[in-house]
Amino acid sequence: MRFYPFFLECSKRETDKENKRYLELLGFGKCGMIIDNDDGTSTLVKEKGKFKIPITYSVQMHDELNQMLWTKNNEFEKLEATIKESMKQWVNVKKRDQLRLIDKYVLKLECDMKEKKYRKGAITTAFLLGMIKPNDIVYQDFEIKHISTIFSKAFTNNGSGQKSSSRRVCEWDAAPSLTFRKYVIS
Repeated sequence: MRFYPFFLECSKRETDKENKRYLELLGFGKCGMIIDNDDGTSTLVKEKGKFKIPITYSVQMHDELNQMLWTKNNEFEKLEATIKESMKQWVNVKKRDQLRLIDKYVLKLECDMKEKKYRKGAITTAFLLGMIKPNDIVYQDFEIKHISTIFSKAFTNNGSGQKSSSRRVCEWDAAPSLTFRKYVIS
């Protein structure tokens, strides 16, 4: 086991606890891939490149080490930004995530739990059957703001925008065209 004082000096100047611990482990040669050369120098090898470990501490070498260890790769940042940008559009969100977002939307609605269960079932069924189209869903900031369609008017009295107080709403009148029949297989 080798000892690398440069990493220990860097760890003394580090403010982040995780980075400090990693530098301490590097100082005792316990993590990372460190190659000892025949001429007495050592090199830290990482995915981003190689770092020749100096014998004494210098601010310039510390900055180079920080650049290599802690700075994100621009390609990954661009890929991450592209993924986030594509997720801003409803059509690019995966189906399971769309269903999860519908669940979150229904939970935010102002109604009792029984009506929320009904609405969740009705909206999910309509979504899976294609009755709710992507342009019917107002999707911003990675959440559903509103589902605007004729389908949602059935949740209110005659589509007037007022909350329904009758129990009749809780009996699948949101989608009158859907009929459910029980078939017995013999």
